[in-house]
Amino acid sequence: AKRTSLTPKHINQVVKGGVGISPEVALAFERVTSIPARYWTQLDANYQTAKQRVLEAEALRERVDLVDRFPIKELERRNCIEHKTSKIDKLRELLRFFAVADADALENVWLQPALYRRSTAFEADAGALASWLRLAEVEAAKVRTKPFDAAASRARIEEMRVLSALPSIEWLEPLTKLCASVGIALVVLKEL
Repeated sequence: AKRTSLTPKHINQVVKGGVGISPEVALAFERVTSIPARYWTQLDANYQTAKQRVLEAEALRERVDLVDRFPIKELERRNCIEHKTSKIDKLRELLRFFAVADADALENVWLQPALYRRSTAFEADAGALASWLRLAEVEAAKVRTKPFDAAASRARIEEMRVLSALPSIEWLEPLTKLCASVGIALVVLKEL
């Protein structure tokens, strides 16, 4: 403590994890121990991250019911998420797949009603629909398009309709190219 000009109480708090290692403390430790300051700050960052993961697991444990709302087996089969045995780990995989930070964001961003044409013949499964939309989003990010041009898109609507009426899947390639030329990524995905 004397060599670092820190109080014994402060050193004790650092050792017990009660306080973090600030850059100033890391530099003091570097001068005293000849161990680089970046090591001390990284050590503290690792510790803080581990502490946060424990808190996160507790928070996720309270929201594992969300896992049952998604087609987990199908997402695993399609290699969208890794197979995990615990519900907490499955929820973590869902958070990663949906690119959200926590369970609240998963629910608020992906499970809220979206604006789209709905069939009156059946009730859509919100989790399956959200997963299908996310898969489309991931695939669309891989499609190279020009910047979106609303006026050009409107001008080519009739051409898009004609192409979409072609038999079988003859329409897919020309419609994909046409859409990309006006900034739209066309993705066709099998339902979940």
